[in-house]
Amino acid sequence: IFFDSFRNNVSLMQNGGLLARMLICESEAKRGYRTAGPPPPTDAAEKFHERISQILSTDRALLKNPYEIEFEPWAASAIQRYYWDTEQGQLPGGPFFEIPEAASRTAEIACRLAAVFQFFEHGPSPVSSKNAERGVDFAKWYLTEHLRLFGPQPTAPQAWKDAELLLPWIKEQAGKISSDRILYNRVLNAGPIKSRRKLRADPALNELVACGMVTVSMDNKTWYVQVTPYGW
Repeated sequence: IFFDSFRNNVSLMQNGGLLARMLICESEAKRGYRTAGPPPPTDAAEKFHERISQILSTDRALLKNPYEIEFEPWAASAIQRYYWDTEQGQLPGGPFFEIPEAASRTAEIACRLAAVFQFFEHGPSPVSSKNAERGVDFAKWYLTEHLRLFGPQPTAPQAWKDAELLLPWIKEQAGKISSDRILYNRVLNAGPIKSRRKLRADPALNELVACGMVTVSMDNKTWYVQVTPYGW
């Protein structure tokens, strides 16, 4: 249910601040690269479960009487630097200008993560600079993921778009005359690129030539566009 709502209401969830409060990432698939072998050591996992059990059994009083955690001076400086970096990044032209909702909350997330790391390792105690840097590193990585997933997506140059449109048309026209080439002038006069034909057709052809899909050459004083074996 959550993921269906997520896919259908991304803009609403962004504008409402819900996504900014979440740590979202999309891991790269490892299919095709996974290997079978001996299981990894479990020492770290065992220590993790031991500490979790200890917290759950001995620190329940904190749930009823929460305390205000403090930051050591150098730890607070690390968070403040991160805050100013992300705040300035929201200016026009900055890296986070398009995702202000996430950039505005990332320093708070860094604080919360740092506090979690500190409490897990040492219990109630001031946050150290080491754990503050850890919190910043984690928050920074998730902010980068947020930008990658929800920020402005790069658009393909017009020549690439025109080339994708042009190649199938050239192949279709060549097939109609049982050939692997057509007249260059036919690309200009009858091709799928309707506006500013020469100004757009030539860059598109250049892209196809660069990719090895077609060649443009003269034969008996006539220019032709020929589809290469790779282009077929």
